Amino acid sequence: MEHDDMTKKKGGELEIIARQFGFARDQLSAVADRMERAGFGDLAGEVRLLAGSAQFFLGEFERERGNAPTVEA
Repeated sequence: MEHDDMTKKKGGELEIIARQFGFARDQLSAVADRMERAGFGDLAGEVRLLAGSAQFFLGEFERERGNAPTVEA
């Protein structure tokens, strides 16, 4: 029973972290879109790279803990 409670707690924390990575990715992508529309295409590309990094680190985080991905690419 105690092990099940720990798993649920861990899963909840992992889910929160996954949502934070997803939020960061979405916000950085939105900033990149606005920058591109404003004529800053090169900088927008750099921001998109950061957004991709958020997704990469989420995948690495989940791989290290043996969990399936929880945020869509």
